[in-house]
Amino acid sequence: MGSASVARATPNGYTLLLTSNSPIASGPWVTKNVPYVVERDFTPIAGIARGALVLLAASDVPVSTTAEFVAYVKANPGKTSYGSFGQGNLNHLIMEMLRLRLGLDMVHVPYRGSGPAQLDLAAGRIQFLFDGAPGALARIKAGQAKGIAVSTLKRSPTLPDMPTLAESGLPELRGMDAGGWVGLFGPAQTPAPIVERLNSAVQAVIAAAQAKLLDQGLETFTANTPADFAAYVRADSEKWRQVVLEAKIEPQE
Repeated sequence: MGSASVARATPNGYTLLLTSNSPIASGPWVTKNVPYVVERDFTPIAGIARGALVLLAASDVPVSTTAEFVAYVKANPGKTSYGSFGQGNLNHLIMEMLRLRLGLDMVHVPYRGSGPAQLDLAAGRIQFLFDGAPGALARIKAGQAKGIAVSTLKRSPTLPDMPTLAESGLPELRGMDAGGWVGLFGPAQTPAPIVERLNSAVQAVIAAAQAKLLDQGLETFTANTPADFAAYVRADSEKWRQVVLEAKIEPQE
């Protein structure tokens, strides 16, 4: 509703959308009757931050590396389950990307939100789950789950000793880079001087908040002009479109 409201707003720089990637890059491919078209109805202004998700295994699952995860799932086709925070959620799509690349046969268990999925992972009722880095770190420290790898090309500042999926040595995972992000958008046709002014203001805030962002496991965008961010959003959207098509994920209401 918030995204649709901004899409209809007057493009004067006073009504803006601060959002995660879901309503912009992944959500439109897994949701029916989205009341906007991203490239037509929004003006990308600046990326705020981005972060990795962590592949977690239940404590009683005998895996500790990506290679062991793959071997375990392939040894138990159709018998291993992974949770998500809901059909079409980012942690669902990242696991589907991983499953498609590696040819894995797994059972998806969608939950209504993060809490039930995290509780069932801790109880061993599901075997695997992608979770945000801060939450994953808390579960690892509490002995409720084991961390396997992070989903982005770079290691997470929250878990600097945990390897990335791309570092696994598996050729299918070379270059794999999938995570969440937060960015600022205006309505379509927001004048360029306004976009540039807002982008500069965002850059100043990001610079002042760098330490706080790192504490939350988030990193800032290295290239972050409005054009840079627009290109990033387009590439991210296309990535999830391909995953949804290949995985045959049906859009939900």
